[in-house]
Amino acid sequence: MARSKSNTSKQKASINDSTRRSDRPKTVPELFMSQKQFAIAASRGEQDDSDNENESDSNTSSDDSDNETSSDDEPSTHKQQKKGSKKVGSKASQKKGKLTKVRLSNSSQLLEQVAEEDNNTSLYDMVTSKTADIDGLVAVWVNEYASHKVESLRELINFIIRSCGCMMAVTAHAFKGEDIAVNAMKELQEELVKLPHHEYPIISKSKDSKLLKNNLLEFFQSLVEQCQHEIIFDGTLIETLQSWLTTMSSSVYRPFRHTATLIAFKITSALATISEKLKDELSIVTRQLRTESAKPTNRARPSAKIKQLQQRSEKLETRRKDLEEYLNDFFESVFVHRSRDVESIIRNEAIKELCVWMQLYPSYFIDNRHLRHFGWAFNDQNTLVRSEALKSVTRLCKIEGNAANLHEFIGRFKARVEEIALYDIDVSVRVHAIGLCSELHTRKYEMLGTNEQRKLSDLIVSDIPRVRKSVAPFVKTLIEKELVKPKLIEVNDSLSGMVVDAPQHDNDSRRGRPNRSTATVAASANTAWVTFKCIASFLVERTESARSSLQNNGQDSIDIDETVSRDTQHIVSNTIEALWGQMKDLHDFKAMSDYLSRDHSRVQQNSRRNSLSTATEIDECYRLTEDEETILITAFVSCLKIGIQRGFEKSSGKEKKKDDQQIEEIRNDVSRHLVQFLPSLLIKHSDNASRMIQLVSIPQLMNLSVYLELRMSKEYEDLLESLMKVFLRATLPKLLRNCAESLKHIADATYLEDVNRSQLIELQERVVGQVRDSCRGKDLATARFTVDDVHSISVSMLRLDYLSNFIDTTDAMDETEDISTDVTTLVGGVVERSVYGYEKEKQMHLSAMSVLFRYAAWKCNTIVSDPEMTSVGQQAAAKLNKRRDWIVDKFVDIVTITDVNPLTEIRHASFGILVDLYWLFSSDMFASHSSSAFLAHLYLPCPEQLQSQCVEYITKDIEARRKLLEDTASDSESVTTSNESKQDFVKLMTSFARGLMLDIFDVEHATVLLSQYGHLESEVDDVIKALVEELNKGLVLNQGIASNICKAYLESLKESFELDVDQSQRSMDNTVKLARLLSHSIKRVDQQNVVRRVSQVICTHIHLDGIRYALSKAAEYKEKGNDAAKALFLKFFKVLSVFGKQLTRAHDVAKIHQNLEDELVNRGLTVETGDKAWDAYHGYIKTIDDILKKSGLRYDPSKRAEMATPRADMATPRVPDDVMQEVEDDIENFGRDSTKRGIESVEEMEIETTNISKRRR
Repeated sequence: MARSKSNTSKQKASINDSTRRSDRPKTVPELFMSQKQFAIAASRGEQDDSDNENESDSNTSSDDSDNETSSDDEPSTHKQQKKGSKKVGSKASQKKGKLTKVRLSNSSQLLEQVAEEDNNTSLYDMVTSKTADIDGLVAVWVNEYASHKVESLRELINFIIRSCGCMMAVTAHAFKGEDIAVNAMKELQEELVKLPHHEYPIISKSKDSKLLKNNLLEFFQSLVEQCQHEIIFDGTLIETLQSWLTTMSSSVYRPFRHTATLIAFKITSALATISEKLKDELSIVTRQLRTESAKPTNRARPSAKIKQLQQRSEKLETRRKDLEEYLNDFFESVFVHRSRDVESIIRNEAIKELCVWMQLYPSYFIDNRHLRHFGWAFNDQNTLVRSEALKSVTRLCKIEGNAANLHEFIGRFKARVEEIALYDIDVSVRVHAIGLCSELHTRKYEMLGTNEQRKLSDLIVSDIPRVRKSVAPFVKTLIEKELVKPKLIEVNDSLSGMVVDAPQHDNDSRRGRPNRSTATVAASANTAWVTFKCIASFLVERTESARSSLQNNGQDSIDIDETVSRDTQHIVSNTIEALWGQMKDLHDFKAMSDYLSRDHSRVQQNSRRNSLSTATEIDECYRLTEDEETILITAFVSCLKIGIQRGFEKSSGKEKKKDDQQIEEIRNDVSRHLVQFLPSLLIKHSDNASRMIQLVSIPQLMNLSVYLELRMSKEYEDLLESLMKVFLRATLPKLLRNCAESLKHIADATYLEDVNRSQLIELQERVVGQVRDSCRGKDLATARFTVDDVHSISVSMLRLDYLSNFIDTTDAMDETEDISTDVTTLVGGVVERSVYGYEKEKQMHLSAMSVLFRYAAWKCNTIVSDPEMTSVGQQAAAKLNKRRDWIVDKFVDIVTITDVNPLTEIRHASFGILVDLYWLFSSDMFASHSSSAFLAHLYLPCPEQLQSQCVEYITKDIEARRKLLEDTASDSESVTTSNESKQDFVKLMTSFARGLMLDIFDVEHATVLLSQYGHLESEVDDVIKALVEELNKGLVLNQGIASNICKAYLESLKESFELDVDQSQRSMDNTVKLARLLSHSIKRVDQQNVVRRVSQVICTHIHLDGIRYALSKAAEYKEKGNDAAKALFLKFFKVLSVFGKQLTRAHDVAKIHQNLEDELVNRGLTVETGDKAWDAYHGYIKTIDDILKKSGLRYDPSKRAEMATPRADMATPRVPDDVMQEVEDDIENFGRDSTKRGIESVEEMEIETTNISKRRR
């Protein structure tokens, strides 16, 4: 260090309140100072007046920031060049396996080429060595710097330039001149921007480049650390680095800008570390000085120690100001501009490093001037930058002592953070914003108001799992602080008061009444019960929030109740799943079942003196409201489902997925407990349908074998009887469905078949009897039903529908009993009634149709189960033979009837059942037993006339759907209706696709559905993809089937093309997408089965027929003088180009060329050069010619009989002698005269690119 140390007075004179670097003794040439001043002036000239802007403008967009510095970062011409060359350069360098080293060929007075072979003596080569000792290299450089400053600095700067991937260096002569940094960078940029972009070291993923990046940054960090005592204060080193790094970081050439920015940031981090240490040391010296000065002996005359401490303090203070000036210069000249760089990766690095600086030197960096850059980054267009800003602020919030400094910043930008958490389109950004909000609430920053807390907690029911998981800690904290903690205080106070009043209840205890909970006697709160009640209260609030939202949307009360009831399960299951790993009390299913088995009704408690109660009493402080008890039962079932899959262990570590054996053990433990509590829960809540919906589903989670294990057969019979009672009395569809699923679970327990058989037979008889009684004495076809009639028939038919799903009820349905008509006939009568379109009877008709189909399905199952065709099988076949046409005709009438208008849902369901019926009766089960009179007579394929009627129905429905979608696009109020009908329409399309897959409908009818690809909902596109995958299996069966499939493909392309093609640029998008789907599917078939490939003749026919279609339509409109229409149909060649890659034989390409020429002549069409209408045609010709070009062939239109000729402009490659003769023979055959051999007689020649390349080597 070259500071003057002549005497103390001179030192004091050099120390001012504001130390300026210009006052220091100059120990280096003035060129360094001029460089620094020029670069800083340029940077400050580009910088906006952000330091003086209004602090209230907290939502400044990052778009504006990017626009402010666009001229600084990258000119528009450079951006355009970058778009076209970036990918090419990167791929090229990746293929080579090494980075492209940029060189300049022109001569320069400032720059020189770096020698390839320098014996690894340069600083770059030593640092990039795998065995490099970075600290040792820095020490060597520091020693060299002490004796040869200028040359050492030049070596350091050239090291930075070389690290950017540029093989250039600043000459020794030029380095001594003025403004060298600016002039050298200007000259480099002018040449480098002309070159294609290459993959520079610090972004490369190669091992060598990663080593370079790590060693490069480590070198400069070590450099600052080893120079921290004297050299960094000499007025040369830091100023020179700052001059060059500032200039390079403002370069339009990205490798320079990015590399220099990272180095500048690393130097800033090292300086921040030193500043923090120096600040601590200064604090210690200041405290010692104050202590010494306070001593009585030093008041009159300062001692030598005081003078020494004063000198030390002044020196440290001077260095502190110097360091902060360095930090400020780097921040203003590099960070401020790079935080708004056009490249998101650089902006992301800037935000990340700012957080590091704040952690290293918080007293300097944590203020509004620096923090506001995080707030601006919240509005960045790039998701990674927004995420990094949110993560950085979260890290700062976790550091103790930052609350005061962050308070103003958080208050300014909290609205934006909440907006991101609630509405950002990127899930990762939302997750980090939610994490920040949770941290703010946990750390008691008190920034979130009640309304904000409610909005954030509502995310716990989100459909996005990551959002639910991220908000779970916040919700847990909210429940514990806002609900559990106050409730525990209230419960403890209540129990303490009850202990005082306890003696007055002694008489009640003597009369044999159940004792109160132990909490009453011990006066200690049951924490688990309090938590359960608070969770229930929280869930009730969520459901009420959903209800309020629906009311605000103007829906009526009936629809609101149905929607809330439907969404309650969704809300509860999502919430419990998210909180499962946060709140361990949810794992205690035993405590929750005990809590729910208690009597929470106030009526029971008030009348306990007048009647006996089997329910255990509960203290008033624990009592659940009606809504809380209902929703806690739902939560209890969700806890059981999650716990069985994940386990109930209260471990704090990461949960491991359970294997099947562990899940079975957990299920057995849960079942053993539920055996004791489930009966009491079913009895207690039997009169509440909402609660029973959940409770009746619990048996599905149990292993019923525990009843045998525990020898509790009587309890099992009671459970089965309870479920049967619920099933026979319930009217809610959801309750019936859950109960039926539990009964099915019981019926599948074969080890309990002895108990099940008699009970289930009784159940089906009673259910069938209910249907018979509800229909008794009614003319089902013409009678006008009352509301009670509709209700009784609908409920009874729904019970039979659910029951017939897992039990064969056909025998009971065929019995007549006391009336002349059996139940099967009654069900058929209800199905016939469905054609009239009664909206209120929709559920009744849907259930009846399902029952009638299952009747046929169960009869077929009986036949299959009796392969010997005993009396049981023969009776089933006889009854089915009698009913078959009767059943099929009913569904045919619903689908094809025209004089009445059934409901859309009824018709759609009938069509699906009709497809399933024809699948049953046209299956191999009947076709392969033609020798059996019972079975052969049941075989029934779908007639062609009915196929046509079904296709006509599907076509009309598709047209209606497209019209509805067009209407909803212009009318937002109809969107809800459209969404409600979408699922039903997708089911219809699925049924039609299933009929095509199962050969119910001929493949030619597939065009109706295939042509709609891209025109309807994405769900319909998924159905079409599945259909194509299934149809492609037939491409390799035989040529006849493959020909029909490809014909259907081409027809679908024609229909799609004519559907919406027009003059617009993108009107063919859907047709081209369909073409790609079909082409890629054919290619996948060939890849999956290399032995049985798709016939090339089939692929060629697609081209020939497509050419004939396009040119015939073009010629037709040409004759009519409609040039616009002619141009439209010529666009079809763009579709055919997609199938060009499927051609692999030169013979086929020549045949297509010949066909094109013939069609053009026959149609009277002429290809006009320069006419845009023929652009698609020219593109198609180029596509198929590329196939020949790969094999060195070309089509010669002047020789119609010749298949192809060798390319004259193609050099003959060297080939092995043993295959040369074969190649020459092939070429000779291609060039023969047409009178000797015609094109049709040429042998099929495969054009395999890989084989050709091997033969030509």
